[in-house]
Amino acid sequence: MDFPKYIRETLIPGLLSQGRFDKDLPGDGEIILDDLRTKAAGGLGEDHWASSTFFIEVDIRRGSKTKSVSLVVKFVCPGEGFEEFTLTDEMAKNEGRMYNSILPYFDEMWQKKCGEELAIYPRSVTCSY
Repeated sequence: MDFPKYIRETLIPGLLSQGRFDKDLPGDGEIILDDLRTKAAGGLGEDHWASSTFFIEVDIRRGSKTKSVSLVVKFVCPGEGFEEFTLTDEMAKNEGRMYNSILPYFDEMWQKKCGEELAIYPRSVTCSY
């Protein structure tokens, strides 16, 4: 699979149409993608053995407001035997739970105790390709 092409032509436009960047650039009107830069963290399966990771910089605009948003996108290496051997589906679910449940819980506890947002983790969105 051509992961950079998928990111550029499918993933980011899909996230835009779902309103996933609305928190990054609040306001009225449609969010427009101005630019997109992709950098591979390694080759297929080279960066974290079971995945291919990309660092992405997305420049978005809503009216006269602009913002640059940094993303990390991970793809599970394809291959039925590989997925069975490594339990990649289960690993991906666990990683999603960490970003969407456990770390937000710690952030909430920190805010209650210290009165400030910790915000040291990225948002996680699960997509199929």
